[in-house]
Amino acid sequence: MLEAKKANKQDKIRKDLLALAPMSRIKIRVSAGIFEVSLVRVAEESKSVEVLWDRGIKREFKWGSVVFGNLEGQTIGQKPTEAALEPERAYFPVLLDLVA
Repeated sequence: MLEAKKANKQDKIRKDLLALAPMSRIKIRVSAGIFEVSLVRVAEESKSVEVLWDRGIKREFKWGSVVFGNLEGQTIGQKPTEAALEPERAYFPVLLDLVA
């Protein structure tokens, strides 16, 4: 009976997460608090979500870390707090092989 209840809860979480569009804002609970992040994808095989963290870094969290419902009165951090760094544009001069 307990396993069936747990399976039903996991199935509801899976359905709720799969209903979200990519880049939807979701809340994740971590040791440092609760953060609102952008959803990149739902990984059903590992029962996790991939989210956009600071500086464009992607991180994965188990479904149990996703917070649903009203969090009124709680402090919620925002991620990313910094934009992704612009990749440096490398300049590659054309090398000529000169044969005398």
